[in-house]
Amino acid sequence: MGLVDCSVDRDELLSIIERAAEEGWEELDLSGKGISELPGAIGKCQNLTELDLSSNQLTEVPAELGNLQNLTELDLFSNPDLTWHWTGIGLRSRTR
Repeated sequence: MGLVDCSVDRDELLSIIERAAEEGWEELDLSGKGISELPGAIGKCQNLTELDLSSNQLTEVPAELGNLQNLTELDLFSNPDLTWHWTGIGLRSRTR
């Protein structure tokens, strides 16, 4: 997907999300990007089946994740301050 293997700022993250939505990506790997807040724009990525948000600094996830009807894999591992479960979209986080 051509993503950088380092931290991204909010504008870069929004740009990646917009591109994924426009191009209909099915997989999006945002692991280890230093993300502390996931923008609600992620909900526009309707074709996503896999979303990797592991190894970031997330403390919560936006409600817009519920818009991702095709999402079957959500990786939130290694976000130490994130504790949640979301049965509304049939996904459950596993954090350590």
